Amino acid sequence: MNRTRGDVPAGPESGGRIGVIRRMVLVCVVLLASRLIVLQVIRHTELAEKSRDLRMRQEAVPARRGDILDRHGEVLARNQTVFELYADGHHLNDYNLAVASLSRVLGRPGAEIRREHTREQLLAHYRDHVARALKALLGELCDEETVTAVRDADSGVITVARHLEAPERDRIETGLEAASVRGLYFRETQRRSYPSPRRLGHVLGYLDASGKAREGIEATMDAELRGQDGQRWIERDNRGREIAAFRQEITPCRDGLTVQLTIDMGLQCIVENLLDAAMPKLQAAKVSVILQDPRDGSILALANRPSFDLTTRRGGLRNIAVSDRYEPGSTFKIVVAGAALDLSLADPESEVFCHYGELREPGVRIRDIGQYGNLSLAGILAKSSNVGIYKIARRLSSDQLYDYIEDFGFGTRTGIPLTAETSGAIHPPEEWTAASLSRIAMGYEVSVSALQMVNAMSAVANGGELWRPRLVAALRQAHDTSIRELPPESMGRVLSPQSAGALADMLTGATGPSGSGHRAAVPGYQVAGKTGTAELYSEQAKGYVTGSVIASFAGFLPASSPRLCGIVVIHDPSVAPADRFGGALAAPLFAEIARRAAAYLSLLPDEAKHKSATADEPAPLN
Repeated sequence: MNRTRGDVPAGPESGGRIGVIRRMVLVCVVLLASRLIVLQVIRHTELAEKSRDLRMRQEAVPARRGDILDRHGEVLARNQTVFELYADGHHLNDYNLAVASLSRVLGRPGAEIRREHTREQLLAHYRDHVARALKALLGELCDEETVTAVRDADSGVITVARHLEAPERDRIETGLEAASVRGLYFRETQRRSYPSPRRLGHVLGYLDASGKAREGIEATMDAELRGQDGQRWIERDNRGREIAAFRQEITPCRDGLTVQLTIDMGLQCIVENLLDAAMPKLQAAKVSVILQDPRDGSILALANRPSFDLTTRRGGLRNIAVSDRYEPGSTFKIVVAGAALDLSLADPESEVFCHYGELREPGVRIRDIGQYGNLSLAGILAKSSNVGIYKIARRLSSDQLYDYIEDFGFGTRTGIPLTAETSGAIHPPEEWTAASLSRIAMGYEVSVSALQMVNAMSAVANGGELWRPRLVAALRQAHDTSIRELPPESMGRVLSPQSAGALADMLTGATGPSGSGHRAAVPGYQVAGKTGTAELYSEQAKGYVTGSVIASFAGFLPASSPRLCGIVVIHDPSVAPADRFGGALAAPLFAEIARRAAAYLSLLPDEAKHKSATADEPAPLN
């Protein structure tokens, strides 16, 4: 075989190199293809996740706020299921959703709309369409600020309307569907409802527009009532509808506790109805009434005027029975009389010369309405003699009297679970002047709340035990029969049973025919109580206002076995001067409330035997 010069046979080494190169190229191609596939998968996953993120949203699962009940289980406050309409900014800026919606609204193909407008123009047109549809469907429920927020929406969530009831929700949902609006959704929420919004407003309090508890039990028991919200993920389809199968609960919610009060709504309505009827006659700046069970301190009814409407949020918001302090006048004489009895410094028959209605001493000048000579301690309380109670008070040391004032609960908050409770004000003996003893004895130079005063009277009624005013009777879990009782709490013994019994017996004389509180008598029942009339002190004027008074009456029945204790406090009534007394104004209102309450509670009548301090004398009114 002939070979030309330079020909080299293709040996094994040359063929091997070519094979290696081919394999390397193939490997590179495979690796590149694999990388492209991986990148495509990653890209697809990223897009899928991004798309899913647009459809997924974490939202709170609101806990159901607990109910508030009266002592018999009547619902006073509860949660009502309502709906909130909100706009999702992500969906309002979804290009495909916008094109589909505008195509349907305009009746034109989506491709044609895309060619004629830029992306930004289309999204702006769509948001404007949504804003117009909302305004047309919601009217005043959608203000201009919300409309502007929808038009300018970027990626946030815009609350469009709250507290929509089911019929409103259905109407709006139908309207949005007809207008081809996407990106707006409803979520179920709760609204606080008060079945009797004009009753018990100062005790219940309310929730404001943002759901924050304001005033009353709603505020003081908020931690128990509100429960604990949960969290969950929800996913929506391309039309914005929730895909229920994909709902994922992260944290379950815990519903709030039900709070049962000691309030009796039957008694509450009696009190409020009578207050409404009395206000035109009284023309008073403010009035408070409290009914209490003296056996354990339970508050059965509490009402003020001005009232507060829980629906309109109009009226007087201050719970003046608890938050406002006043000088009590002669109702405070029970403290001096009780202390003197308890310390064996006087007894019901102890006689005191009352100087025929006026006593003058260095730094002291005291007057009575009547010209009384000798009066027993029982007579002093019945006639409400200022001179007589001052002379009884002189038998006590300043420290002794001050200790009893504190023991009766004055000068400190009772701890009732209501907002803005006042402690009142008492001054220690080292700050007393020469006139202080006389003024304190007849209810001046001390300030109290109506709640403190009725609680002190309840201590007399029940044999000398001071109970903390009890407003919350029990707590319970929603949908659970288990109940956690909140038992009565004693604040200590104020008087011995013998002293309290003697004082209660003497106080029946105040409602007898010649007593200052004779208009508080209730046919068929023996009523014990005390009138009070004090001049109104003005912080602005730094003095007492001529012609302005606080008229009050505090008492209980049946006197032999008290079941009901109450107080009526009337601030600055506009009536004739002759009627500006506790006996003329507060006592009759107390009597009518007590009469109806006794019938409502089916209290057994007793024989009304009143003790009269001095027979055949006209009854004073103070």
